[in-house]
Amino acid sequence: PVFDDAIASIKTRGIIGEKFMELSPGGAGERLKAGGTIVDTESGIDLEQVISQFIHGNVE
Repeated sequence: PVFDDAIASIKTRGIIGEKFMELSPGGAGERLKAGGTIVDTESGIDLEQVISQFIHGNVE
């Protein structure tokens, strides 16, 4: 089951930066109804952008 406090995240796998979605199902809230919306999300790190910034000296 997935609960209304679930978190959907975009993650990066491996060195080539293959992206996938990870779902933490939560459990402290109510059970998410069919067609419900996951409100909490996390953006992934764009590995290509980080490497490009490092190579071009734009690291903050």
